[in-house]
Amino acid sequence: MTFDQTHWAPRRQTRPLPTFYYHEHFVEMLDIVMSHYAHALLEAHVRFADDFRALPREAQCLYVRLVNRKGRVFARNRIRYPELGSSGPLVAELQRAGWVGQPDASHFDDVLGFLTRAEIYDVVLARIAGVARSMKKVELVAFVREQLDPVEFMAALDTDRILVQRRVEAVRYILFLYFGRIRDSLSQFTMRDLGLVRTQSFHDTYEPRFSDREEALEHYYYASRLSAARDLQADALASTAAGVADWPTPNFPGSTGLRDELAFKLGRMAERAGDKAIALDFYRAGESAECSERLVRMLLAAGEREAARE
Repeated sequence: MTFDQTHWAPRRQTRPLPTFYYHEHFVEMLDIVMSHYAHALLEAHVRFADDFRALPREAQCLYVRLVNRKGRVFARNRIRYPELGSSGPLVAELQRAGWVGQPDASHFDDVLGFLTRAEIYDVVLARIAGVARSMKKVELVAFVREQLDPVEFMAALDTDRILVQRRVEAVRYILFLYFGRIRDSLSQFTMRDLGLVRTQSFHDTYEPRFSDREEALEHYYYASRLSAARDLQADALASTAAGVADWPTPNFPGSTGLRDELAFKLGRMAERAGDKAIALDFYRAGESAECSERLVRMLLAAGEREAARE
Protein backbone atom coordinates (compact mmCIF):
# COMPACT_ATOMS: atom_id res chain seq x y z
CA MET A 1 0.00 0.00 0.00
CA THR A 2 1.47 3.36 -0.99
CA PHE A 3 0.70 6.99 -0.42
CA ASP A 4 0.26 7.42 -4.16
CA GLN A 5 -2.85 5.25 -4.14
CA THR A 6 -5.05 8.32 -4.41
CA HIS A 7 -8.01 9.49 -6.40
CA TRP A 8 -9.64 12.84 -6.83
CA ALA A 9 -12.37 13.56 -4.34
CA PRO A 10 -15.77 14.81 -5.60
CA ARG A 11 -15.71 18.56 -6.12
CA ARG A 12 -16.62 20.35 -2.92
CA GLN A 13 -15.52 23.27 -0.81
CA THR A 14 -11.94 22.79 0.27
CA ARG A 15 -11.05 22.58 3.92
CA PRO A 16 -8.92 25.33 5.48
CA LEU A 17 -5.39 24.29 6.40
CA PRO A 18 -3.86 24.90 9.83
CA THR A 19 -1.11 27.51 9.91
CA PHE A 20 1.78 25.07 10.20
CA TYR A 21 0.27 22.29 8.08
CA TYR A 22 3.50 21.89 6.08
CA HIS A 23 5.52 21.20 9.23
CA GLU A 24 3.00 18.58 10.36
CA HIS A 25 3.24 16.91 6.94
CA PHE A 26 7.02 16.78 7.01
CA VAL A 27 7.20 15.40 10.55
CA GLU A 28 4.55 12.78 9.69
CA MET A 29 6.53 11.70 6.65
CA LEU A 30 9.83 11.65 8.54
CA ASP A 31 8.43 9.61 11.42
CA ILE A 32 6.97 6.98 9.08
CA VAL A 33 10.16 6.62 7.06
CA MET A 34 12.34 6.38 10.15
CA SER A 35 10.14 3.70 11.69
CA HIS A 36 9.38 1.61 8.57
CA TYR A 37 12.59 2.06 6.58
CA ALA A 38 15.35 1.83 9.17
CA HIS A 39 16.74 -1.11 7.16
CA ALA A 40 17.05 1.06 4.01
CA LEU A 41 18.75 4.10 5.54
CA LEU A 42 22.38 5.16 5.44
CA GLU A 43 24.03 6.96 8.33
CA ALA A 44 23.57 10.29 6.52
CA HIS A 45 19.79 9.78 6.46
CA VAL A 46 19.57 8.96 10.15
CA ARG A 47 21.75 11.97 10.94
CA PHE A 48 19.48 14.14 8.78
CA ALA A 49 16.44 13.17 10.87
CA ASP A 50 18.28 13.65 14.19
CA ASP A 51 19.66 17.04 13.18
CA PHE A 52 16.27 18.20 11.93
CA ARG A 53 14.61 17.33 15.22
CA ALA A 54 17.36 19.21 17.08
CA LEU A 55 16.51 22.48 15.29
CA PRO A 56 14.21 25.03 16.96
CA ARG A 57 10.66 24.54 15.72
CA GLU A 58 10.58 27.83 13.77
CA ALA A 59 13.82 26.91 11.99
CA GLN A 60 12.33 23.51 11.17
CA CYS A 61 9.33 25.28 9.64
CA LEU A 62 11.50 27.50 7.47
CA TYR A 63 13.52 24.54 6.22
CA VAL A 64 10.33 22.68 5.25
CA ARG A 65 9.12 25.82 3.46
CA LEU A 66 12.35 25.78 1.43
CA VAL A 67 12.00 22.06 0.66
CA ASN A 68 8.53 22.74 -0.73
CA ARG A 69 9.69 25.59 -2.97
CA LYS A 70 10.54 25.03 -6.60
CA GLY A 71 14.28 24.78 -7.13
CA ARG A 72 17.08 24.70 -4.60
CA VAL A 73 18.44 28.24 -5.05
CA PHE A 74 16.80 31.23 -3.36
CA ALA A 75 17.25 34.97 -3.09
CA ARG A 76 17.92 35.70 0.57
CA ASN A 77 15.77 38.84 0.57
CA ARG A 78 12.77 36.98 -0.85
CA ILE A 79 12.47 34.42 1.93
CA ARG A 80 9.38 35.75 3.67
CA TYR A 81 6.70 33.79 5.52
CA PRO A 82 4.35 35.88 7.68
CA GLU A 83 3.64 33.11 10.18
CA LEU A 84 7.38 32.85 10.98
CA GLY A 85 8.04 36.55 11.53
CA SER A 86 11.46 37.94 10.63
CA SER A 87 13.29 35.38 8.49
CA GLY A 88 16.79 36.75 9.11
CA PRO A 89 17.48 35.00 12.43
CA LEU A 90 15.97 31.73 11.15
CA VAL A 91 18.06 31.81 7.98
CA ALA A 92 21.14 32.46 10.12
CA GLU A 93 20.21 29.48 12.33
CA LEU A 94 19.84 27.20 9.31
CA GLN A 95 23.09 28.47 7.84
CA ARG A 96 25.01 27.87 11.07
CA ALA A 97 23.66 24.33 11.21
CA GLY A 98 24.50 23.60 7.56
CA TRP A 99 20.96 23.38 6.17
CA VAL A 100 21.46 26.29 3.76
CA GLY A 101 24.56 28.08 2.52
CA GLN A 102 26.14 30.16 -0.20
CA PRO A 103 26.52 28.55 -3.62
CA ASP A 104 29.83 27.40 -5.04
CA ALA A 105 30.98 25.93 -8.35
CA SER A 106 29.12 22.67 -7.66
CA HIS A 107 25.86 24.64 -7.91
CA PHE A 108 26.79 26.18 -11.28
CA ASP A 109 23.85 24.78 -13.27
CA ASP A 110 21.30 25.49 -10.53
CA VAL A 111 22.49 29.09 -10.22
CA LEU A 112 22.36 29.59 -14.00
CA GLY A 113 18.75 28.47 -13.92
CA PHE A 114 17.98 30.85 -11.05
CA LEU A 115 19.64 33.99 -12.43
CA THR A 116 17.88 36.30 -14.84
CA ARG A 117 19.16 36.75 -18.38
CA ALA A 118 20.38 40.26 -17.50
CA GLU A 119 22.33 39.00 -14.48
CA ILE A 120 24.10 36.38 -16.57
CA TYR A 121 24.94 38.98 -19.24
CA ASP A 122 26.56 41.22 -16.63
CA VAL A 123 29.05 38.46 -15.83
CA VAL A 124 29.63 37.41 -19.43
CA LEU A 125 30.14 40.89 -20.89
CA ALA A 126 32.78 41.71 -18.28
CA ARG A 127 34.82 38.75 -19.55
CA ILE A 128 33.97 38.20 -23.20
CA ALA A 129 33.64 41.13 -25.58
CA GLY A 130 31.16 41.21 -28.42
CA VAL A 131 28.57 38.80 -27.01
CA ALA A 132 25.28 39.38 -28.81
CA ARG A 133 22.61 40.89 -26.58
CA SER A 134 19.91 39.26 -28.70
CA MET A 135 20.54 35.79 -27.30
CA LYS A 136 17.66 34.23 -25.39
CA LYS A 137 18.37 32.94 -21.91
CA VAL A 138 18.58 29.30 -23.00
CA GLU A 139 21.15 30.26 -25.65
CA LEU A 140 23.09 32.39 -23.20
CA VAL A 141 23.18 29.58 -20.63
CA ALA A 142 24.51 27.15 -23.25
CA PHE A 143 27.16 29.74 -24.22
CA VAL A 144 28.25 30.21 -20.59
CA ARG A 145 28.52 26.44 -20.05
CA GLU A 146 30.80 26.20 -23.07
CA GLN A 147 32.91 29.34 -22.62
CA LEU A 148 33.26 30.02 -18.89
CA ASP A 149 34.76 27.99 -16.09
CA PRO A 150 32.21 27.40 -13.28
CA VAL A 151 34.67 28.57 -10.62
CA GLU A 152 35.37 31.79 -12.51
CA PHE A 153 31.67 32.46 -13.11
CA MET A 154 30.66 31.85 -9.50
CA ALA A 155 33.53 34.03 -8.22
CA ALA A 156 32.14 36.93 -10.25
CA LEU A 157 28.71 36.76 -8.59
CA ASP A 158 27.49 38.45 -5.44
CA THR A 159 26.76 35.14 -3.76
CA ASP A 160 25.98 36.74 -0.40
CA ARG A 161 22.47 37.44 -1.65
CA ILE A 162 21.93 33.85 -2.84
CA LEU A 163 21.23 30.81 -0.72
CA VAL A 164 21.19 27.15 -1.71
CA GLN A 165 19.44 24.36 0.11
CA ARG A 166 21.92 21.81 1.41
CA ARG A 167 21.45 18.12 2.30
CA VAL A 168 19.32 17.82 -0.82
CA GLU A 169 20.18 14.19 -1.57
CA ALA A 170 19.26 13.08 1.95
CA VAL A 171 15.81 14.67 1.89
CA ARG A 172 15.14 13.48 -1.66
CA TYR A 173 15.97 9.89 -0.70
CA ILE A 174 13.68 10.07 2.33
CA LEU A 175 10.87 11.49 0.19
CA PHE A 176 11.52 8.73 -2.36
CA LEU A 177 11.17 6.02 0.26
CA TYR A 178 7.89 7.52 1.41
CA PHE A 179 6.26 8.18 -1.97
CA GLY A 180 7.92 5.45 -4.03
CA ARG A 181 8.89 7.95 -6.72
CA ILE A 182 10.98 11.09 -7.04
CA ARG A 183 9.24 14.06 -5.44
CA ASP A 184 10.71 17.38 -4.37
CA SER A 185 7.84 18.53 -2.17
CA LEU A 186 4.94 17.40 -0.01
CA SER A 187 2.24 18.81 -2.29
CA GLN A 188 0.22 15.60 -2.23
CA PHE A 189 -0.16 15.93 1.54
CA THR A 190 -1.55 19.41 0.97
CA MET A 191 -4.08 18.18 -1.60
CA ARG A 192 -5.15 15.50 0.85
CA ASP A 193 -5.70 17.99 3.66
CA LEU A 194 -7.54 20.38 1.35
CA GLY A 195 -9.91 17.55 0.54
CA LEU A 196 -8.93 17.52 -3.14
CA VAL A 197 -7.76 13.91 -3.08
CA ARG A 198 -8.56 10.96 -0.87
CA THR A 199 -5.80 8.64 0.28
CA GLN A 200 -5.78 5.36 2.12
CA SER A 201 -4.61 5.55 5.69
CA PHE A 202 -1.53 3.45 6.26
CA HIS A 203 -0.23 4.29 9.71
CA ASP A 204 -1.09 0.80 11.01
CA THR A 205 -1.03 -1.31 7.85
CA TYR A 206 1.84 0.16 5.86
CA GLU A 207 4.36 -2.29 4.44
CA PRO A 208 7.72 -1.06 3.07
CA ARG A 209 8.03 -1.35 -0.71
CA PHE A 210 11.76 -2.16 -0.48
CA SER A 211 12.96 -5.16 1.48
CA ASP A 212 16.59 -4.09 1.90
CA ARG A 213 18.95 -1.15 1.50
CA GLU A 214 20.53 -2.32 -1.77
CA GLU A 215 17.12 -2.58 -3.44
CA ALA A 216 16.07 0.88 -2.25
CA LEU A 217 19.35 2.54 -3.26
CA GLU A 218 19.30 0.94 -6.73
CA HIS A 219 15.74 2.10 -7.35
CA TYR A 220 16.60 5.59 -6.14
CA TYR A 221 19.72 5.78 -8.32
CA TYR A 222 17.81 5.14 -11.53
CA ALA A 223 14.60 6.93 -10.55
CA SER A 224 16.51 10.12 -9.71
CA ARG A 225 18.37 10.05 -13.03
CA LEU A 226 15.14 9.45 -14.92
CA SER A 227 13.66 12.48 -13.20
CA ALA A 228 16.73 14.60 -14.02
CA ALA A 229 16.59 13.49 -17.67
CA ARG A 230 13.44 15.56 -18.15
CA ASP A 231 15.52 18.74 -17.90
CA LEU A 232 18.72 17.44 -19.48
CA GLN A 233 20.13 19.74 -22.14
CA ALA A 234 21.51 18.38 -25.41
CA ASP A 235 24.97 19.71 -24.57
CA ALA A 236 25.04 17.50 -21.47
CA LEU A 237 24.38 14.23 -23.30
CA ALA A 238 28.06 13.52 -24.00
CA SER A 239 29.08 13.83 -20.35
CA THR A 240 26.08 11.73 -19.33
CA ALA A 241 27.05 9.02 -21.81
CA ALA A 242 30.59 9.03 -20.43
CA GLY A 243 29.16 7.98 -17.07
CA VAL A 244 27.19 5.01 -18.38
CA ALA A 245 30.02 2.65 -17.47
CA ASP A 246 29.53 3.65 -13.84
CA TRP A 247 25.84 2.74 -13.75
CA PRO A 248 25.38 0.02 -11.13
CA THR A 249 24.28 -3.39 -12.35
CA PRO A 250 20.65 -3.73 -11.22
CA ASN A 251 19.83 -6.80 -9.16
CA PHE A 252 16.07 -6.36 -8.88
CA PRO A 253 13.28 -6.34 -11.50
CA GLY A 254 12.15 -2.83 -10.54
CA SER A 255 15.57 -1.24 -10.80
CA THR A 256 16.26 -3.16 -14.02
CA GLY A 257 13.12 -1.68 -15.53
CA LEU A 258 14.15 1.81 -14.46
CA ARG A 259 17.65 1.32 -15.92
CA ASP A 260 16.16 0.22 -19.25
CA GLU A 261 13.70 3.12 -19.28
CA LEU A 262 16.55 5.55 -18.61
CA ALA A 263 18.74 4.05 -21.36
CA PHE A 264 15.91 4.25 -23.89
CA LYS A 265 14.93 7.81 -22.95
CA LEU A 266 18.50 9.08 -23.20
CA GLY A 267 19.04 7.19 -26.46
CA ARG A 268 16.00 8.83 -28.03
CA MET A 269 17.19 12.23 -26.82
CA ALA A 270 20.60 11.64 -28.42
CA GLU A 271 18.98 10.53 -31.68
CA ARG A 272 16.86 13.69 -31.81
CA ALA A 273 20.00 15.73 -31.14
CA GLY A 274 21.64 14.04 -34.12
CA ASP A 275 24.36 12.24 -32.12
CA LYS A 276 24.04 8.65 -33.26
CA ALA A 277 27.22 7.42 -31.57
CA ILE A 278 26.01 8.57 -28.17
CA ALA A 279 22.55 7.13 -28.84
CA LEU A 280 24.14 3.72 -29.52
CA ASP A 281 26.03 3.91 -26.20
CA PHE A 282 22.80 4.53 -24.33
CA TYR A 283 20.86 1.77 -26.10
CA ARG A 284 23.65 -0.72 -25.38
CA ALA A 285 23.30 0.09 -21.67
CA GLY A 286 19.71 -1.20 -21.66
CA GLU A 287 18.35 -4.71 -22.07
CA SER A 288 14.73 -3.95 -22.98
CA ALA A 289 13.10 -4.85 -26.30
CA GLU A 290 12.78 -1.12 -27.04
CA CYS A 291 16.52 -0.54 -26.62
CA SER A 292 17.36 -3.60 -28.71
CA GLU A 293 15.01 -2.56 -31.51
CA ARG A 294 16.52 0.93 -31.80
CA LEU A 295 20.03 -0.51 -31.61
CA VAL A 296 19.37 -2.96 -34.44
CA ARG A 297 17.65 -0.36 -36.62
CA MET A 298 20.49 2.13 -36.20
CA LEU A 299 23.18 -0.48 -36.93
CA LEU A 300 21.35 -1.63 -40.05
CA ALA A 301 20.96 1.97 -41.20
CA ALA A 302 24.71 2.41 -40.77
CA GLY A 303 25.43 -0.69 -42.84
CA GLU A 304 26.71 -2.69 -39.86
CA ARG A 305 24.69 -5.81 -40.62
CA GLU A 306 26.94 -8.23 -38.72
CA ALA A 307 26.81 -6.11 -35.58
CA ALA A 308 23.03 -5.86 -35.95
CA ARG A 309 22.75 -9.64 -36.34
CA GLU A 310 24.76 -10.18 -33.15
